[in-house]
Amino acid sequence: MLAGRYGLAVLALVAAGLFARQRRGMPSSGTMPIDTPTFGVLLIGTILILAAVSFLPALAMGPIAEFLRR
Repeated sequence: MLAGRYGLAVLALVAAGLFARQRRGMPSSGTMPIDTPTFGVLLIGTILILAAVSFLPALAMGPIAEFLRR
């Protein structure tokens, strides 16, 4: 039980340490800057789409279940 609880946390911390130790690469033509309105719109749009995909099926099940119960 300890391995299941703390083992995964240790692996996540090791991975975070490896990523933190990496050098920063030079920006290229494929790099999107994070201080532009385009990035903000894409980020907020992605969050809204993921939230909709998570909650709308559950909201739609109520009326469907009520209809089938009759």
